[in-house]
Amino acid sequence: KDSRVRSSALEALAAFPEHIELIPILRRALETDDSYAARAAAASALGAFKERRDQVAPILVAALAQESHRGAVRGAAIKALAELDPGRAWEPTQRLAKYGAPSDSRAEALDALITIAKQDRHRHDEVRKLLEGYLDDPNYTLRESAYRRLGELGDSASISAIERRSRLEVDGRQQRNAANAVYRILTHKGKEREDQALRDRVEQLERETELLKEQLRQAGEGPTRHPAP
Repeated sequence: KDSRVRSSALEALAAFPEHIELIPILRRALETDDSYAARAAAASALGAFKERRDQVAPILVAALAQESHRGAVRGAAIKALAELDPGRAWEPTQRLAKYGAPSDSRAEALDALITIAKQDRHRHDEVRKLLEGYLDDPNYTLRESAYRRLGELGDSASISAIERRSRLEVDGRQQRNAANAVYRILTHKGKEREDQALRDRVEQLERETELLKEQLRQAGEGPTRHPAP
């Protein structure tokens, strides 16, 4: 069968995480399919089975050792592992993101770092600092990815690091990447403020509604007037 058809079918299985009988099927595809694309699709789908993370996580960890064209399987596996179990993904994600790790999957490791930061707020500052460190990476593409991921993370604490690195960039494209990252962060912060203002207004309206209900209740329980004799 066409590997593209198999890949699409395997990826679609992520929509059925309640069907645990699919796990062995996805595992077999991840470990034995002739197509690296199909293996990567199986890895991605396994990341959806969060209720079975203890069963699935070891499968994805093992897949990190697979060699494939452009690191497709490794990249899909680390991203799926971060979705499935951020705690177990933390150590291998750092290892795969480091300079000297297989270059084909380093960008996916940065994606996994963002996923971990979003799911585990206690890791947020650690992830931000790691990404800031990659702004000085000698790999052009990885540095480009670091700018984008910091923009996605949306933490204003990273603006100074981005601006510092931008002043050292001699390449116009990287300077634009830095500017775009700062813009995304500021936009993100603006949206956060708007969302917070909306939440505050909703809470205020809820308090006012409860107060009005209480006033109406008390009015209804006022003193009973008796007819004059």
